[in-house]
Amino acid sequence: MPEEAVKRVWLIDLDDATCPICLSIIDNNPDGVGLSEDFESEDGPIDDPPVHPNCRCTVQYETNLDLVPEAEEEEDA
Repeated sequence: MPEEAVKRVWLIDLDDATCPICLSIIDNNPDGVGLSEDFESEDGPIDDPPVHPNCRCTVQYETNLDLVPEAEEEEDA
């Protein structure tokens, strides 16, 4: 699978306990990032959660099937 077909999206529990750093990751990366990219935050680059003790964030992987090449069908011999 080509790397450009998959992106990582930061997910948070949005409530009074959500920290400003985690909120900044959502604001700075609204469309997610590539597999080998860091998320940008107000605290600098972040690779994956947890960002801090008691962090409730997670990462979701999304695949764009339009960017995955179709397998070639084998010809009958």
